[in-house]
Amino acid sequence: MAESRLITVAIHTGDRAIELKNQLEAEGIPVTLQNVNLEHPTVSSGMRVRIPETDLPLALRIIENQDIFRSYDEEHRQTDRSFLVPVDFSDYSLQAACAAFRIAQAHKGEIVLLNSYIDPYLGSNMQLTDALTFDISAEADARRKVEQSAHAQMRHFTRQIRELIKNGTIPPVKFTTTIAEGVAEDAIDEYAKLNTPYMIIMGTRGTERKAAEMIGSVSAEVINRCRCTVLTIPETFHPSEKASPHKVLFLSNFDQGDILALDTVARIFNRSDAEVIMAQVDGRRRILDRMNTPAPAEVERLVSYCSKNYPRFTFSTMNVTVDRGLDALRKVLTDNNVDLIVIPHRHHRSILGRLLNHGLSQQLILGTDIPMLVIRV
Repeated sequence: MAESRLITVAIHTGDRAIELKNQLEAEGIPVTLQNVNLEHPTVSSGMRVRIPETDLPLALRIIENQDIFRSYDEEHRQTDRSFLVPVDFSDYSLQAACAAFRIAQAHKGEIVLLNSYIDPYLGSNMQLTDALTFDISAEADARRKVEQSAHAQMRHFTRQIRELIKNGTIPPVKFTTTIAEGVAEDAIDEYAKLNTPYMIIMGTRGTERKAAEMIGSVSAEVINRCRCTVLTIPETFHPSEKASPHKVLFLSNFDQGDILALDTVARIFNRSDAEVIMAQVDGRRRILDRMNTPAPAEVERLVSYCSKNYPRFTFSTMNVTVDRGLDALRKVLTDNNVDLIVIPHRHHRSILGRLLNHGLSQQLILGTDIPMLVIRV
């Protein structure tokens, strides 16, 4: 029998890659480590964890359930089924919370509602003079009032959540609240690093209000910083209308990372019979046009693999050029009634990175009223 080709299942730092290698090998999966920087292997830039392609489904199950397969003497944090929902007590953050409760129920998870506030003293302009003086008691009083206001608004927000649970609008899911001091994106990133939530679910404003007020930078910062999966819920989207997506636009590189991202989509929406459109977004390389041009071997191989391993989904492919803006992408979204955009986000060769090079990543967040799922691979 021909030897199965190796594929990259993860890219980690050296210590974390060795840990994952030992874990997979303990379950009978052979693992090869390869330096990311092949030209200068002595430069520490991460290690590829490579396994035989035939072992990928088993490896993904082990990685997803590391708390089960992990040795008792390992002290790494265990990823639980908590869903982090940053809130600013607005209508659109309540909308995102409602969506989060439905997703968390499907995964038997818990919700963490996070709000942050900025110290009024540190957030204000501080003028330095030859004789710098300030009123310590006034500063403490202002800080106390801001913190008390945040707690009061959180209590009101949780009362709204409980009312929605009581009247059956959202399912009963256990939730907790936390309030942190600091800029929103910093507070979210810090919480994610310490607690490793299963997913971050954030609300965003509708297109018109985002464009007018330039809201959306927090979402962009969280997506770029955090290593968690991030789902953005636009203000105009009503999750009660569609519990699971029916049409998914998957912005694809047509490589191994797409398999990891698709596996995440399948686990998150495990009850969905969705149509997945795998769209190549780099117009410089012709992958597949809309006139049934024969696809290259790697595309056929990927689609065949996905169809076999994710039978609940149906797959099609297309090419989308973004060199001149988002018009082509918006047309695809409208023509196909897409209700979820999925983006595999890589540290290297990421689709978001290429959109950023075109000056479009912020537009992608600000310019659509469709939920967007960004998955780190």
